[in-house]
Amino acid sequence: MNLHPSSFRDSAGNLFYHQEQLYRGINISYKDHYDQLMTSGLYDILIKKNWIVKHAEVSLDYQHNYYKIIRPQPIPFISYPYEWCFDQLKDAAMRTLDITLIALQHDMILKDASGYNIQFEGYEALLIDTLSFEKYKEGTPWIAYRQFCENFLLPLAITSYTDLRLQSLLAIYIDGVPMDYAMSLLPWRARLSLGINLHIYLHANSITKHNKNIKSDIQVIYITKSKLVQLISHLRDTIKSLHIKNKSSQWKDYYVKDTLAEYDEAKQLEVQQMLEQCGTINKIWDMGANNGMYSRIASRYCNHVLSSDIDRYCVAQNYVLNKQHEIKNVLPLYGDLLNPSPAIGWAGQERMSWWDRVEVDVIIALAIIHHLVITHYISFEMIAKLIATKCKYLIIEFANIDDEKVKFLLQNNTNYNYHINDFLFTFEKYFIIKKHIKLNDTRALFLMQTKKQ
Repeated sequence: MNLHPSSFRDSAGNLFYHQEQLYRGINISYKDHYDQLMTSGLYDILIKKNWIVKHAEVSLDYQHNYYKIIRPQPIPFISYPYEWCFDQLKDAAMRTLDITLIALQHDMILKDASGYNIQFEGYEALLIDTLSFEKYKEGTPWIAYRQFCENFLLPLAITSYTDLRLQSLLAIYIDGVPMDYAMSLLPWRARLSLGINLHIYLHANSITKHNKNIKSDIQVIYITKSKLVQLISHLRDTIKSLHIKNKSSQWKDYYVKDTLAEYDEAKQLEVQQMLEQCGTINKIWDMGANNGMYSRIASRYCNHVLSSDIDRYCVAQNYVLNKQHEIKNVLPLYGDLLNPSPAIGWAGQERMSWWDRVEVDVIIALAIIHHLVITHYISFEMIAKLIATKCKYLIIEFANIDDEKVKFLLQNNTNYNYHINDFLFTFEKYFIIKKHIKLNDTRALFLMQTKKQ
């Protein structure tokens, strides 16, 4: 039995691996809460709504250590709040609150409102921490209220009122953005929102007063269930009212400005044929996916598509389009290839790095390699060597030095080593070229199979 590195905070139980399968052990101290979850009808309702990860109760050799052991249904790709777009973080917040409201109807409540307790399967937000529930006691406040605000409301508010890039603060403050720091980033007009004023400014003031006047005989404020429901419902309305401005970005309108010419139509067709040639595919990573046009094409040929891009507006557009078209097996995420999510948290193991989580059958890298090599000085060798460790097949596009976009990049960069011969020489050390298609006079598409290392 190997304990999961992120499962050390919860006294109710822990995650562990047995024969490469993930399990959750439930401690005897959590018995009454777990039984209430399973017998009250709450679990069944959440399963029916697809709001919680399914699990099965099992028997293992470690049974004597726990009250019960459950095997949760695997999540295709574990992602983190700082990798989500604004709407994903917002949907995760709404899902957390909706689950809390339904739990109260069954005399339970969420004791934990961490953003890491939510995972996405496509555009569906799922609660993955089965042990987040506890029995509700009449008159008690929501113990996870502050945690929810710091994990969801505060990052949503500061990105909505200021700059979308500030969502990356969640990678620095993994337990949630501190309330005093968030308030320093919010503009004065934020106070005009009744919800922001109540759940951030007045909330912060009450925390400050409590910290200054804490005594051993202080009693927790009594709040009825109906008042608690009103508070959570109002918090939900506040979250719902937050939006990002429809700003332009460098890449958000890429497929709008560059309308589908013969080159684009040919590329789509060739990508589909290459995917068919790859055989049975479980996971695909569309690297530099923009708004996910090719990710949605790829979704027809596999079970799951990881669709990443460096532009948060593109990721948001991708997510919205998938919801509109009900494409459930594409997961859009923010991902910077030059600065991918590192391993963070306790001992640098609590949250795994991007590259430690990525292992797919096929990587799609369209219109991206010239940016890495020319603009960012990443060599063909570095790119090929890394990608070869993470996939079986590679679909990659190469734009030569006569391409208009390559010429533009070369205007401010003369220190480069970028040529089709260098590209082929390097990639053939790690891949077998299965197919080579000329898309137009300046661009070519390759299907490559990884060599056994």
